[in-house]
Amino acid sequence: MKAKKPTIRNASGARVAQPVSSTREVQAFKPAPSGLAQLQGLFDPSKVRGQALSVATGGVGWPLLSPRAGVFSLKRQPLGKILDVVIFDYVTENLFHDTAFNPQSPTPPACQAVGLPGQDWASLVPPESHKGRISDACRTCSYAEWGSAAAHAKKVPGKTVISDRAKLCGNYIRIALVNATYLEGGTATPAVAKIAPSSLKAFDLYLLRLVIEDEGESTPYPPYVFLTRLSLVAGVGNAPFGWDLEPLRLLTRDEVERLADLRKQAVPELARTQLRTDA
Repeated sequence: MKAKKPTIRNASGARVAQPVSSTREVQAFKPAPSGLAQLQGLFDPSKVRGQALSVATGGVGWPLLSPRAGVFSLKRQPLGKILDVVIFDYVTENLFHDTAFNPQSPTPPACQAVGLPGQDWASLVPPESHKGRISDACRTCSYAEWGSAAAHAKKVPGKTVISDRAKLCGNYIRIALVNATYLEGGTATPAVAKIAPSSLKAFDLYLLRLVIEDEGESTPYPPYVFLTRLSLVAGVGNAPFGWDLEPLRLLTRDEVERLADLRKQAVPELARTQLRTDA
């Protein structure tokens, strides 16, 4: 009897059909059986979507990993176009900035809504305290409509509109991560990063690759049990560059346990209002 295909949901919570093609982009990760066995009991497959988050806590905690000028940078130090990391968790978020991007003086968003991993962007609700909030919910906000960036361009002097369909309030994925050197006993700084709208498809494909088939069962595994390679690639949509994410291997049980404390810290970090560091 054929095994049932799993119901896979993308970063916005929508159902995604199992890919028919066998391209590298959508090939599922295939670990050795021994690798799966040694991770048993470390996580609940039914809860891989992450933990619930409250409204944004404000302030600045973990630094932002920024793909500035096509190179990953942390604390303004270039790290290259390729990084091996562990992704602890992710959330969906909507971000509206009422000022044009200035790399010398980054500013917090005027309005921001943070959701659960996999929650649809339209269902998010911004805190009442945000000065740029013009609607009780993102679903009814005119800034979230397709083409709103061009329609309201005068409200953000100096803002560059890269597409007639762009939204004034953008849909993002925020991830919490740490450099792979931490697994080797290093002192790598944990960080957060924003995956821009032009790279959301790449993140969806990454999640598809974390669905592992074992003994006829298909199970979506959480990012934090993988070593993941982040790459910046040129010319993605209307953006000059975009993200690529590739699972390299399963972590060992010792590695996952070593990351446990940082993973707990990542949950509130994902709900913070972060300074903007990319266009």
